[in-house]
Amino acid sequence: EITGEPTEVGTYTVKIDTKASAKYEAATELELGTFTIKEKSDEPDKPDTPDKPEQTSEFYLRAHVENLGWDKTLTSLDKGQSVELGTTGRALRVEAIDLVVPDDYKVIGFAHVQNEGDVAVTEIANSDDAFKSQIPEGYTVYRFGTTGKGERVEAVCIGIQDANGEYIKGFQYATHLQNYGWQGFVRNASFSGTRGMGLRMESLRFAYTDDNVVKAGEPKK
Repeated sequence: EITGEPTEVGTYTVKIDTKASAKYEAATELELGTFTIKEKSDEPDKPDTPDKPEQTSEFYLRAHVENLGWDKTLTSLDKGQSVELGTTGRALRVEAIDLVVPDDYKVIGFAHVQNEGDVAVTEIANSDDAFKSQIPEGYTVYRFGTTGKGERVEAVCIGIQDANGEYIKGFQYATHLQNYGWQGFVRNASFSGTRGMGLRMESLRFAYTDDNVVKAGEPKK
């Protein structure tokens, strides 16, 4: 047993010598292992936490779809790009959409939800830790629709405003509706979908163009 306080930091090797016996020869410099003495820090140990990803896009999205749940990862939306959430040809309803934007932006609008009517978009502190780890620092999550209720989204109005209350140029969206298919692109919290017809929204397209011109899309029926 070794006792006493260490006086120097560093890595040490423990060695022993053994005496000879009737059956065994003497041995010297037998290594038992090493140990390291470190200088004590005044700061408490901090648990390891995953680093937030760096900002690579201005907007991120995900959808909650009947039978499929939430998308496993966020979908980024870059300038000049369009993305699609949800499904087509599978008769599955979209139940919620999350839109992740920089903190100095504000998302306005609503989702028209089965049994509930127009439900205003809500700013959320998401409890899904795996999802939280995907959100860059300085971003806020806004949710359209509901989860855990099995209620379809039938229409959306989505607008993103900057710190001056001006709509972000180039952000637009289109919806794919039961029995109707794809609708044309709209922008600035315009209505897309149906009310009073009991038709599910099955997919959404989001576009972020270089200008403020509405994209050409499949015409409304």
